[in-house]
Amino acid sequence: MGEKVRIGRINISGNDPTFDKVVRREIQIDEGEIYRGSLIRASKQRLMRLGYFEDVVISTPRGDGDNVLDMNVQVTERPTGSFSLGLGYSNLESLTFNFSVQKNNFLGLGYLMSGAVNWSKLRRQGSLSLFDPYFLDSRWTASIDAFYISQQFQIQNDEYRRGGTLSIGRYLDPRNDMQLRLQYTIEDVGLQNIDAFRLRLYGGDLYRNGMTSTVGTTLSIDKRNDRIFPTRGILTNISTALSGGFRLNEDQVLSMFGGDFNFIETKVNFRLYQPIVPRSDRVVFRMNLTFGDIRSTDGREIAFIHRYRAGGIQSLRGFQWYSLGPSIRVPNSDDPTRADDKLIVGGTETWTNNFEIESSIVPQAGISGVVFFDAGNAFRGPSGTYPLNPLDLRTSVGAGIRWRSPIGPLRFELGFPLAPQPGEKPSVFDFGIGSFF
Repeated sequence: MGEKVRIGRINISGNDPTFDKVVRREIQIDEGEIYRGSLIRASKQRLMRLGYFEDVVISTPRGDGDNVLDMNVQVTERPTGSFSLGLGYSNLESLTFNFSVQKNNFLGLGYLMSGAVNWSKLRRQGSLSLFDPYFLDSRWTASIDAFYISQQFQIQNDEYRRGGTLSIGRYLDPRNDMQLRLQYTIEDVGLQNIDAFRLRLYGGDLYRNGMTSTVGTTLSIDKRNDRIFPTRGILTNISTALSGGFRLNEDQVLSMFGGDFNFIETKVNFRLYQPIVPRSDRVVFRMNLTFGDIRSTDGREIAFIHRYRAGGIQSLRGFQWYSLGPSIRVPNSDDPTRADDKLIVGGTETWTNNFEIESSIVPQAGISGVVFFDAGNAFRGPSGTYPLNPLDLRTSVGAGIRWRSPIGPLRFELGFPLAPQPGEKPSVFDFGIGSFF
């Protein structure tokens, strides 16, 4: 039996601006180790799914000495950043101003950085985040986020959230497909200019403001072929988080993390990406399933600001933002069909399903078309009304155009609610920046 072949030098080229260490940490074989074709193939797969490179070519020419093969890794960089600045118009928000910047390989170090500002008559949002997938060159991850949100949908009050999140995680498997994260979030939340009617609802528990202090964990399983524009694979996230603490008895609440709200929340999200045409990624089926459950731990009603509502381009297309969920009548008139009489109070459970087929139209320009079917709603209102029922899922269909533009992914989508109810529009057109799922 002959002497086994070993890897000599590992040479990396084409990686500008990406640092060598970002490429090297995805290579599954080290200099001096025995050559294994499976590890060479795994290295290429890991490099491609980063989303930083257009192509990766690995060759193994003869090295110095007998039974030695060098490993040449040639990468072709692709744009990993996006920048947008513009004005838009929607039938709900009228004139909108959008600014966003995102870099998926920030400074060439593999950091994920993003920032955004969205401004309209109904919404004012700002966010900034930084994620390090290999904190201190280890198998730990770290991220920091800051956000500010002030928006007005379906109610005549300004809803606000402002705060930040710190997160640290750990990869659990050799392929880095599985990750466990621990997060801490502190935020000031509530409503401005709450009228007297809402303040009296449910003993004053529903519309209240305060600080939310939350500690949570998330288990993530990511087997997508590309972290930025996936065309095959699955992504699963399971999370649970505790805000505040627990009620011990009628007179005492154990506040573990502080804040003014006490509840526990569980979320499950599953995404599937599957090409329809064999050996081609030009036509892809996508599925996005989300379930959320939030429960009080102190016996009080879950506050409106933390309740689930559905509708909008990031939830159920074809419906206006936050227009779906448990509701009550506002005593403004005697006509039950008037939309102004319907006050969405939100639910403590949500279930949404998004199905779509995306097909490339002009591959060179990054233009594709999409058709979709959405089904979902928010359930279980105050006092346990409107329990979760599959028959109460609202549905919609629609189509759109997507463009991977130089400033980032752009979405133009027109949705049609199936069996629209009184007060709902027969169609809703939405424009969005960034990928949906």
